[in-house]
Amino acid sequence: MPVSELLIPAECTFSANDIYFKLQSSYSEGSFPENYNILVKVLMRPTPGHADPYDELVELRLRPDADGIVDFNLSSIIDNAIRVQLNKGEPPIPEVSQLQNPYVSQITFDYAVNIAELEGNPPEEGSFTNIFEGYAVLGGIDRTKWNKDYLMDIDPQGYSAFFSWYVNNRRVGRDQLQWLNYFNNGPTASISCEMKIYNSALVLVQTETFSATVPQYSPVSFPGIFAVNTGGADVVMYTMEINGGPVIRYVVDNKIYDNNRDIIYLNGYNTPQGLRCTGHFVRDVEMERQKSVAIDNVNGVSSTKKEKMQIGVDWENVYTFRTGYITKKEREALDEMLILNFAWEYKGGKYHSLDFIQDSYTVVDTYAMLDSLSFQATDAVKKKIIPQETTI
Repeated sequence: MPVSELLIPAECTFSANDIYFKLQSSYSEGSFPENYNILVKVLMRPTPGHADPYDELVELRLRPDADGIVDFNLSSIIDNAIRVQLNKGEPPIPEVSQLQNPYVSQITFDYAVNIAELEGNPPEEGSFTNIFEGYAVLGGIDRTKWNKDYLMDIDPQGYSAFFSWYVNNRRVGRDQLQWLNYFNNGPTASISCEMKIYNSALVLVQTETFSATVPQYSPVSFPGIFAVNTGGADVVMYTMEINGGPVIRYVVDNKIYDNNRDIIYLNGYNTPQGLRCTGHFVRDVEMERQKSVAIDNVNGVSSTKKEKMQIGVDWENVYTFRTGYITKKEREALDEMLILNFAWEYKGGKYHSLDFIQDSYTVVDTYAMLDSLSFQATDAVKKKIIPQETTI
């Protein structure tokens, strides 16, 4: 007998938001067939933007309540499946060779839900029927961040289309890696971003245009002024405008700092953001040594002989980054970086993956408008010295 849908999710949602279904069986208490259950298969395509066959993630067997209703939330299943799939490849950040180009993030996955009824003795299952096909975008620190239908309600020419908590009036360095992240909630389209660059007299001196073909329900990241050759112009400000939407302003900080570290991180939308740390940087080396002691009772000791020998050592770099003075709004936006722990230092033309090691962070409230923040990280790739065999 048929099963009807009482509640299904929006066509596209964040993977960390509720992906909630509520189904109604035609049976109820007193009329359930023997061994009656509703079977739910959750499927996902393994590659974003490709019409590959669906892979089965899980099959659920659900017993309806007395009114014949079952409900279930697929958020943890979908979110985990996307993260596992992405962990098999490179993280969703631009390749070093492509930093000057728009970056289309591959974090939107197709998923589907099929159902069937199980009944009888012995239990027999009926044919599976598709009840839903939709899209899940990797994103969200927790489900309270966004309304369930937020992605469907985005105004493509409004601030809601920007995948960042902190966009306008941000101060950036001339060479600082920074992106303006935009979500295409319509069909596949060519999306353009116009950058206008101004000198100290606030005179427009240069205009640049970036364009990219962006699939449906996918974000695109347009690079900031670091990607533009300004020919040594006295640049103090630039603006970015996407498809006739709001004009986003950036203030260019031309000061020279003794310390200048570039951090790239994934924000709560899993799109790239840049952070410039201008405070004092420290690198410590922590070691855990393995030793043996061999006492030579025959030959005795000398000034050069060792009875204690190091036979192995585990070690790691511990980096202390300090942001320098930042606005309170930027400090609040950095909560995402510290919570999600997807960050890289960019130096020498390469990414160096980081792993944050603190469980809490202290914000130094300095002036009415400025804060500073320090945080510690180690290399996310384990370093270890394997000793050679030692003969005593």
